[in-house]
Amino acid sequence: LWPTYLKVLGIVFAVIFGIALISQVIDFVFGNVSIIELVGNIFQGIQTGFLFSFVIISIIFVALSMEGYFPEDFKSKKIREEEKQRLETAREKGIPISEIKKKPLKPYIKPVGEIIGGSIAIVFGIFLIVLPIPAVRILIDPEFLLYLQFAGVFILIEGILDLNRGLIGNRQMLTHQIIHGITIGIKLASISVVILMMNRPEIFPILIVSDPSDALINIGIAPEYYALFRGIAGLIIALVALSTIEDFYKIYKAERYKSKY
Repeated sequence: LWPTYLKVLGIVFAVIFGIALISQVIDFVFGNVSIIELVGNIFQGIQTGFLFSFVIISIIFVALSMEGYFPEDFKSKKIREEEKQRLETAREKGIPISEIKKKPLKPYIKPVGEIIGGSIAIVFGIFLIVLPIPAVRILIDPEFLLYLQFAGVFILIEGILDLNRGLIGNRQMLTHQIIHGITIGIKLASISVVILMMNRPEIFPILIVSDPSDALINIGIAPEYYALFRGIAGLIIALVALSTIEDFYKIYKAERYKSKY
């Protein structure tokens, strides 16, 4: 548990550091921020982002460890007894141990990928909710900022679910099915945010650097491109809806794997 916990925090810290550094450099270039303020903002951004992520990840680890979802020494007593019985039965029948391991030849998921992807999604979701770049934030319409925050909440929740799946690993198929079911609901709910944005193309920000002053300005979308914007938003909605098919398939796949884990 402890090494895995530290690895996840390490991934999160690296992502937060990169985002904080890039965000504050942008703010320094376009927001008239001094070097001292820049350094202070970087440390504050890292501290705030890491604190939120630390709390979320720690809660996940504590909750799962209490349920016995972690490997080896953190498995529940029932699972350890079942594994021991399987090994003893195999030895009595002369079956090679590799043939009766709980993991099949092709794992149901790749835990490392889910952990990394979930950790990055958590950080990105927090970033959209906070948007810690004042020079950019002041140029964006408050209504669009609200949409970004809603999108950040959905991404954050989905990241937490993915991280949970990675930590559970190739076990507890019923839990995987429940998580995929929740993920389907989150994805479908997130479509509402895209629909709201699609109906308000005039508030979508297009940020460019002004030639005379080298200042960052928001020129928005020209009216003649509103139809194109709505078309792209419609494509995103279709892709999100189609992505739920993968979750349905994984629910079905988990059902077939139940006898192997």
